[in-house]
Amino acid sequence: MVNLTDKMRIVQMHLSGKSNRGIAAGLGLNRKTVDKRASRYEAALAVMTADGAPRTRCGPHRR
Repeated sequence: MVNLTDKMRIVQMHLSGKSNRGIAAGLGLNRKTVDKRASRYEAALAVMTADGAPRTRCGPHRR
């Protein structure tokens, strides 16, 4: 099981442009686990920005 710290590191490394294989090797995780976590992050990001702007409850984009 991947703990929260590893999940955060996967996302940070993914955003910095590191390959999933490189992330897996660097963190000592299975490549498929990294693939799954990176895909879930991308899917969540797509939902949050589906209309082109982040969905927040504060600031100028308030709805």
